[in-house]
Amino acid sequence: LVLELTPLPQQSLLQATMVCDNSKKQTLNLKKGVVGVNSNTNSGIIIKNNNNEEFVDIDGKLPIKRPPFTVGQLKRAIPPHCFKPTYFKSLQYLIFDFVLAAILIAAYAYLSTISTNWIYQITLLTAYTIAQGSTYFAIWVLAHECGHQAFAPTQRGNDTIGFILHSMLLVPYFSWKFSHAKHHRSTGDVDRDEVFVPSTDESSSNPTKFEIVLELLITLLIGWPSYLLFNVSGRDYGDVHVDHFNPNSPIFNKNQRKLIMLSDIGVIAWLAVLSYASFYLFTPMIVLKYYFLPWIVVNAFLTTYTKLHHTDKKVPHFRGKDWNWLQGALCTIDRDWGIFNFLHHDIGDTHVVHHLFSRIPHYHCHEANEAIKPILGSYYYRDDSNIFLTLIKVIVECRYVDKNGGVLFYKS
Repeated sequence: LVLELTPLPQQSLLQATMVCDNSKKQTLNLKKGVVGVNSNTNSGIIIKNNNNEEFVDIDGKLPIKRPPFTVGQLKRAIPPHCFKPTYFKSLQYLIFDFVLAAILIAAYAYLSTISTNWIYQITLLTAYTIAQGSTYFAIWVLAHECGHQAFAPTQRGNDTIGFILHSMLLVPYFSWKFSHAKHHRSTGDVDRDEVFVPSTDESSSNPTKFEIVLELLITLLIGWPSYLLFNVSGRDYGDVHVDHFNPNSPIFNKNQRKLIMLSDIGVIAWLAVLSYASFYLFTPMIVLKYYFLPWIVVNAFLTTYTKLHHTDKKVPHFRGKDWNWLQGALCTIDRDWGIFNFLHHDIGDTHVVHHLFSRIPHYHCHEANEAIKPILGSYYYRDDSNIFLTLIKVIVECRYVDKNGGVLFYKS
């Protein structure tokens, strides 16, 4: 860091220019009387001017001070139509996803008959599994929008469609809807957030290469079912078993129990359909190839998206009175997922605005995002780095946060 102080006698100002790594330069003018520079902050430096402080972000971390804007100011900046989902628009995306899934099934069924060569068969199955898993995940995203009341204009429409879609993907719709709502209410709060809660275990620092590979595989292959069944990476509820299928789980309140049971029935019913298809309509191997292998890819996409939404050394977490809803909602990251931005309905590259206003349907999120970015300023964080390399990077770098303190950044 180079700090240059240049007197401007005519204006009675002192110009301070910060240059970081010869690339990022920020300049501001201060009244005479600078009494000190404190470079020991989490998010840049503070230049003290008599009794006032000017914060300058020079390392890219999200600011730790309370935002100078309100939720109301952000909402007023967004065109009103962005908050209005329609069946006509939403169903177009759902139909597209189902048609694409049907095309992939037909293509794989045909191409698998061309050759019996095992290399050809494995290559074809791998390509189908990834492509179909991506398509199934797109359907998952639309069911997620139903849970936020952002797919249809009515709650009944959202819950009916969301229940069917998520049940078909072995997700307990209402159970996850309720826990996910708690995540949105407490994002960034290390004591009350519901998912990918930072560890405070310092012994997890400096992982070996084997530990990194193992954690990557666990995250991609069984991260999602582990969360649903055992609350892995979820909120600490003490010495009690926590899952998304038990109506008495501490995640839920007593008024939600009937809907939790309905969610369980939906998953069981779909498992019955798959069992019938396995033994009476087709074979277990066919159901494995066409459904369960892509389903594993759905889980991989989901855990990767979720982890990268909220995990980064530049994104703070908060504890106790240092947390507030607006700043917590801003502690998320927009990332560039390439072609998957389109295929997955922009769930990864417009996640900041989604956390601020979760009822905005995905097809209006870009417009809403652009409307609020000038207001967000340095409180908006986007990272366009390679997704897979970033996933490895956060697994290596984001190991734990301190057990004490109100403002926390990941350490390794």
